[in-house]
Amino acid sequence: MPRNSKDDTLLSVILDSIEEGVLVVDTENNVSHFNARFVHMWNIPETVINARDDQKTLMFVLDQLRDPQSFQEKVRKLYGSNRVERDNIHFKDGRVFDRYTRPLSFNRNLGRLWAFRDITNKVRADRELNRYKRNLEDIIVERTQELVRARDDAIRATKVKSDFLASMSHEIRTPLNSIMGFTSMLIEGYSGPITDKQRSQLELMNSSSNQLLNLVNNLLDLAKMEAGKMEIIREDFSLYPVLKELQHLFEPQFKAKGIQLNLNVDRGIGTLTTDRTKIRQILINLLGNAIKFTDQGYVTLHCERKQQGVFLQVEDTGQGMDNKLLQVIFQKYEQGKSAPQQGTGLGLAISKHYAELMGGSLTVTSAPGQGSIFTLYCPTTKAAANTANALASEHS
Repeated sequence: MPRNSKDDTLLSVILDSIEEGVLVVDTENNVSHFNARFVHMWNIPETVINARDDQKTLMFVLDQLRDPQSFQEKVRKLYGSNRVERDNIHFKDGRVFDRYTRPLSFNRNLGRLWAFRDITNKVRADRELNRYKRNLEDIIVERTQELVRARDDAIRATKVKSDFLASMSHEIRTPLNSIMGFTSMLIEGYSGPITDKQRSQLELMNSSSNQLLNLVNNLLDLAKMEAGKMEIIREDFSLYPVLKELQHLFEPQFKAKGIQLNLNVDRGIGTLTTDRTKIRQILINLLGNAIKFTDQGYVTLHCERKQQGVFLQVEDTGQGMDNKLLQVIFQKYEQGKSAPQQGTGLGLAISKHYAELMGGSLTVTSAPGQGSIFTLYCPTTKAAANTANALASEHS
């Protein structure tokens, strides 16, 4: 409402329509106008308004502030200046006002407009949000530290496991190799003739020892993989003798189960430059799985050379796999549902890792009741060889 003119109705209507509390002072620092919102925000009683005493109004205002001296000092500095300012003022009761002020020209002299907006709820919400933010940051820091500790513990545990397996490799493998060697000598009759029953028992012992050695080798290879110490030893070697050797190695097991083992490869297949030992181990894993999951029919080892490389396939007429099993078959510790409990479920995972480490791939196609075809791709091009070297470097 105006304080120096009863007839200025329009100005009063305009000021009272503004949401902010508005105060206007003239060039002599006397209160010229204020609106109803200003009176309400500052809780100015009607007796003070009616008294029309600027000093008494100022004292009533100052008495509500947390820091009245600072407020007065800022007001004094602004009078007569052309500065535009905005800041916050804090009340003893916890309220917070946004204060905006700018100069007004009165006949070339400067008065001033003051506008106040109650931002108490916003300030409290911001404080609460900042408190939650700080708590969240503390929680994130704490959880991150827990994850780091868990990761470090896992790394240490893996290292301990890998170091143990690596240090025990010689102690584990040496007696197994000795058992298998002496058993083979007994079977061959180097220590004298043996009966058929003795031969059967010795062959069973040799088979069990070989199975145990394969399990140990898989665990040791897994430890090397997890430690990033798996090496690729590239060499030139002829494919046909390696495949023929594998056929002779597995023929007794296939015959014992009444399954035919076929070798479909051209004698002139030529040579391959890669890690011979790992190629052989992959094929041993694939042939071992084929005989495990095939009860009748045949298993065929195919080998074909194409422009981009050599493709080795192990095809069986076994039980096959559904899509669910195909999604996880190359993961560690995964086995078929009807698999005999004779392995660790590491063979395919390690084989796939070997194939990729050599720059190739290991894939499978299968369907329930229709057998499976595992395909090992071995690159022969220069670019593929470079890829293999790069992958080997990454894993070393």
